[in-house]
Amino acid sequence: MREYERIRLKQRQQQKQEQKEQDQIKKDEQLHQLELEREGNRMGRNNRRAIQMAQAQSDGIGGEYTKLKDQLEDLQNEARKKV
Repeated sequence: MREYERIRLKQRQQQKQEQKEQDQIKKDEQLHQLELEREGNRMGRNNRRAIQMAQAQSDGIGGEYTKLKDQLEDLQNEARKKV
């Protein structure tokens, strides 16, 4: 009988150890997924910032182009008046 109890005790201990290992593996996987999700979110924010900066630069270039175009038209109009 004692041999049987000792075997059962070892089995329970082994089952508990296996369950702990499975729980740890599951926690590690969840942590890894969370890290990947955070990395994706950070990359998304960085991409949005880069796009916004590029658009702002483009708007700035477009605004400069429009200003220079208007100045050129003014100069051309003045030249026509003088001729």
